[in-house]
Amino acid sequence: MADKRFLAVCVMTYKHPDTVDTVLGYWVQLIKELGFDIYYYDSSPDDETEKIVKKYQQESEHIFYIRIPSEMSPDDKFLLPYDSKNLPYEYSYLWPVKDRMVPDLAMTVNIYQRLLIGCDFLLVTPHYYDDIYLADNEPESGMSAEEFYRDYAWATTDLVSGIYNYNTLLERFNVNEIKERYFFNGQCSFPHTAVIFHYLAIMKNPSIYVIHTGKHTNTIFSAESISGWRKGSIGIDIFGNFWPRLNYAFPDVYDKYKKEAIRRETNLNVLFGSVDGLISLHFADPDSHKYSDPMLSHWEDFSDVPVEIARDISNGSFDSAYDNFTNKFDACVKSEDNKALAMLCHTNMWIKYYTSFFDDSRNANIFDASLAYYDETTGAQKAL
Repeated sequence: MADKRFLAVCVMTYKHPDTVDTVLGYWVQLIKELGFDIYYYDSSPDDETEKIVKKYQQESEHIFYIRIPSEMSPDDKFLLPYDSKNLPYEYSYLWPVKDRMVPDLAMTVNIYQRLLIGCDFLLVTPHYYDDIYLADNEPESGMSAEEFYRDYAWATTDLVSGIYNYNTLLERFNVNEIKERYFFNGQCSFPHTAVIFHYLAIMKNPSIYVIHTGKHTNTIFSAESISGWRKGSIGIDIFGNFWPRLNYAFPDVYDKYKKEAIRRETNLNVLFGSVDGLISLHFADPDSHKYSDPMLSHWEDFSDVPVEIARDISNGSFDSAYDNFTNKFDACVKSEDNKALAMLCHTNMWIKYYTSFFDDSRNANIFDASLAYYDETTGAQKAL
């Protein structure tokens, strides 16, 4: 290998040339400031994305294009950069990211400052609806692997948030080892999460840092391509089936926290933790019953939504969910709890589109005002 380099940003992409064109333009500016390398692993059946990447290669020698077979499974693709032998240079750190996102300069500099300390793994917590009032915090460190798993396994599912030390965390990486333990019928859904907790369990006193972004994520997303797990019942299968299976396959050192770690992810408002989440996951579709029915038998492992409401939704009835929402809405209005009301309205948009709740102008005005309060408090997400 040639000279040692600091950071390899690795992007998996498939048939998103317009998104790559937009997002890579922003990455180029960061590359010029900080001098890291970015790799595009492209499994598209055509050469449209390759043309885009080659266009930007004229602006920087730090941009690389790697063609991978279209027939390779997504999980196998995501594991490619973890083996440093697949890269032309030796790197200190690996950062896998989605093809539709880019951090701004402030976030990237903050990340660099933490990596220069020499940590084994850095987590940049993503912005979920649950942390809209979380203030910015100093980076957190000093956690054991078990404590990190307990508190942050849920955040590692996002293929943006994890940055890996090649020399320590990934020094023993073996693709066959990961696939044999964490893949089921050729699928894992969270191969990056498997890598993190498999190898952290092996290390003695790993150095782990967590950067809390809270409402100030400093991350720009392209709206031109969206994740596929919200199509049909795919999301229910992924988070109701593969996510628990993955966690129970982790080393024994995590055993006492596995149930809690599973629930911290599934109980998020964007998943099973709200009626909005259940609707967006197509919980009421007949095709989803093969996944949702087994979950309902131990629903408390997944969500705070009352099992009666979840079961009714899976059967296509929203009456109990409507009653539950209106009771909470009235209580928040009466107590003048604006924060709770803002969260309630923001995570129950289905009320606005699927019920007669807005026929009452007073309800409509309060609901819309609460959404405006939410936006003012959190700030709108930046878009390209």
